Amino acid sequence: MRSNPKFLYYLTGITLAGFLLRINHTWSESITADEVSALLRLKYDTLGEMIEKGVRPDGHPAFTQVLLWFWIRMFGDSEFSVRLPFVLMGTASIWFAGMAAKRWFGTGTAIAVAASIAFLQFPIMYSQVARPYAAGLFFTMLTASAISRFSSEEKVKWVHILVFVLAAAGAAYSHYFSLLTALLLGISGIFLAGKTNTFRYLVGCLAAVLLFLPHLGITLDQLKIGGIGGPGGWLGAPTPDFFWSHLIVIFDSSRGMTYLVGLIILFCMIINQHRPGKRQIIMLLLWVIPMLTGYFYSQWVNPVLQHSVLLFSMPFLLMFLFSWFPNDPEVKYPYRFGGTIVVLFAIYITLYKPFHLTDHFGRLKELVEVYRQNADKGVTVIYNVDDPYFIDYYTEYARSKRKQKPQFTFLRHDDTHSEMAQLRDRVMHAQGDYFIYGWSTRESSPSALDIIAQEYPCLVEKHEWFNSAVYVFARNRAASEDCPYHSTVLFYSFMNIHPGDTTQTSWTPACNITGDHFILDSTCQYGPMLKAKVGDILSNPDNEIVMHASVFTPKLRTSCIMVVEYMRNGKSLWWTGMDTKSQLDTTRVGWQVAYFGQRPPIPLLRTDSIRAYVYTPDLKEVQVRNLTFMTRVGHRGIHGPRPDFE
Repeated sequence: MRSNPKFLYYLTGITLAGFLLRINHTWSESITADEVSALLRLKYDTLGEMIEKGVRPDGHPAFTQVLLWFWIRMFGDSEFSVRLPFVLMGTASIWFAGMAAKRWFGTGTAIAVAASIAFLQFPIMYSQVARPYAAGLFFTMLTASAISRFSSEEKVKWVHILVFVLAAAGAAYSHYFSLLTALLLGISGIFLAGKTNTFRYLVGCLAAVLLFLPHLGITLDQLKIGGIGGPGGWLGAPTPDFFWSHLIVIFDSSRGMTYLVGLIILFCMIINQHRPGKRQIIMLLLWVIPMLTGYFYSQWVNPVLQHSVLLFSMPFLLMFLFSWFPNDPEVKYPYRFGGTIVVLFAIYITLYKPFHLTDHFGRLKELVEVYRQNADKGVTVIYNVDDPYFIDYYTEYARSKRKQKPQFTFLRHDDTHSEMAQLRDRVMHAQGDYFIYGWSTRESSPSALDIIAQEYPCLVEKHEWFNSAVYVFARNRAASEDCPYHSTVLFYSFMNIHPGDTTQTSWTPACNITGDHFILDSTCQYGPMLKAKVGDILSNPDNEIVMHASVFTPKLRTSCIMVVEYMRNGKSLWWTGMDTKSQLDTTRVGWQVAYFGQRPPIPLLRTDSIRAYVYTPDLKEVQVRNLTFMTRVGHRGIHGPRPDFE
């Protein structure tokens, strides 16, 4: 391929712009839980020990962990330092994707592909975090660029064959989906490479396979782990709507942007009026096959499919789409069409919707900063995170500046209900006038706020972000302050059991009423039930449901179950309950308040119904009073923008 100075100027400018977007705020955005999890696996004395104890039990190949092992020993583990090599690899991906697209499809396609990788939020995000994605994208695009030489040059030099070998092996060592994409690229290269390069190409493929053999034992062990889905995992199997949602994610999670790009491509297909060629079909397959592989593996074996693992195949979709751009010999047409994509994506990412990494990940730095702003008030602090190092990462910087490390309490992770029991115990024994509760990248029950408010009724600060939040409560409310602990209540119902009361029509009558409480036992297993339509009490999936009651257990270790059930057309959609034994002190007899909080766990319709009640599973006597059910405005956008119930 002859050098084209004008194209190289364009590609250089796009690449530099992509670098600026990736380097922006890398030193100030909070470290993410994903990145801290990678740093945690480096806490071993030797490289061999890190590979055995940090890589082998993980679900990713070794490259990223080995890179970080050496990198942080030379440059430290600040946010900027940890992220810099991934920013550089993500930036280089722009260049190599553009070069591959240029050789395969021409100037207009190359400019559009490079601009997409430079300016779309999907590749920017995964070029900032210190995880295997940037490395996998870099090596995959380098592999594609090297293979494109085999189809455009009469005789590929051995130095470029060496680059191909190292790039393909690097993709295999970075991520298993980049390995899959590189493997598919390798097979495609047999059809793309010219006849004069076939032998050299096959030699390069064999060499890449041999380079990965030392990792094969680790790979086989990792395949036995089972991944992040299935029993004990957090990832569910994808549904058919994943395919459309992934397309929208690629184009800035914007339906409008997706439709606009689709219209541009449709216009180009009409004016081009030619059938798809061999290279176009190959590009489409390079995008479709990894997605279908992940989908069916997730259905039949173990859930693994996420948007992030399809980053490596995404550029080939772009090459397929933009290959319909006119590549007229007259220079103006390719640059006009490619420039349209440059302008469109650049304006969106810089002016309309600027990108911030922590809009997509739970925050950690801010949880510590809120404590530091309130540290002189006499506060009790408790954090709900996956590992104490998620918070200690920032307090280690405080120690490096010769400040005393704060003493925090961390919840142990058995289940959400037992975590709330730990929180209750900490609240009851807290001595300070202020109480701080922060959580990140975990499912924190909405009832946490109610538990804290028993002793600290005044919420003086509330900071809520994507998948994270921190709250500051005060024990005493100043006369001038109006600081209720809860959000706007959407629906509230209190079960008044006094005989003759007709105001609580949403509850069925209680049995075994004695004074101000009712008794559950062998003669009355189920308490009163509340029934309501979803549309009457909930508006969207981010609303919160909180059920609470005073419970008296005459004997030790007895309990009752608090239940919220979702119904559709008379059939149960989802049953969820909380055994008060998991939250209350079962070693003593007496009245205690139990809280059961949740967010609607499934997609609901406004015509669905909700049932709430309590019952005794073992028919042993339990006394209940002050049974209350409420819904309220919750943490909006906790898992990203989600529509209201239909």
